[in-house]
Amino acid sequence: MSQISLSRLVRHVNQSVGLAYFLYDGGVRNTSLLLLATTLFFGCGGDPGPQGEQGPPGAAGPQGPQGDPGPQGDPGPQGEPGPQGDAGTANVFYSDWFSLDTSVAKTMETVAASTQALVYEFEAPAITKEVLDKGTVLVYFRESGATGYRPRQLPTRQFSVEMEALFGEGALYLRFYEPGRDPAPAVFFLENIRAFRYVVIPGGTAL
Repeated sequence: MSQISLSRLVRHVNQSVGLAYFLYDGGVRNTSLLLLATTLFFGCGGDPGPQGEQGPPGAAGPQGPQGDPGPQGDPGPQGEPGPQGDAGTANVFYSDWFSLDTSVAKTMETVAASTQALVYEFEAPAITKEVLDKGTVLVYFRESGATGYRPRQLPTRQFSVEMEALFGEGALYLRFYEPGRDPAPAVFFLENIRAFRYVVIPGGTAL
């Protein structure tokens, strides 16, 4: 309430109280007059003042406790199947380790001027025409030494001897020669102390 309204109220109260006292002190005992004085006392308030501005918002309260987890939802629909993957390579074949010995068929052939080669021939049923056209054949050799076996892939060279692998349908050929040398390398250098193995990888999907 404003200061002006409060002063007016006090003034009206004083006037009403004075009137009532005057009436009573003067011998007027009329009930109607007393009611009039009372009405004046309670009915003389001023007009209400304008509404005040809204106060600033209060501070945020503390966070409430976490609620219980809800029920688990139904599983979603089955997804679409993915695309078909590329065909892999299966049925890889490999031979046992085998040695060159006197029982293996061998021939001599000229590979260059003044160079002869010693060629060993082996049956290899896994080397089919389809493998020759679409697949791969790998050949390895090893020898026994102080530090164990040391496989190496052909073609390679040991000392001055070149070692190569040739393939035919159902056959494997191992060829050995020293460039510029005629005759071919000595048989004892090759036989019994070296072992060979071949691996056949059929073709998969063409690029």
